Amino acid sequence: DASVVPAKNGTMDFLYLYDTAKGEMQLMDNESHLFSYSYDKAVFPYQWWFASYGGFLDHYTGILEHCTNMPISVNEAKELKQCATLAPGETLATTVKIFAGEKELY
Repeated sequence: DASVVPAKNGTMDFLYLYDTAKGEMQLMDNESHLFSYSYDKAVFPYQWWFASYGGFLDHYTGILEHCTNMPISVNEAKELKQCATLAPGETLATTVKIFAGEKELY
């Protein structure tokens, strides 16, 4: 249960999300504060969550990110055809929207 944040105990969590309903990720607190990404799922089909409870250089942190590859090894992702690629000289343009603030309660 990624919503349960343990006390600082030296552990870490790393998980991927895929086949999500829409290109959006959110972190919310118990109040009305929200941090949200929205993005094009055709460009970023995966999401990952990394949390360190003191296990990464004694840090206590959480990172939420949209991504093009799964798993973290690019070589393995390429073999599984789960890797974004660009040809030499090719470019990619996309939009990522980030919101941080008070969530409107309805």
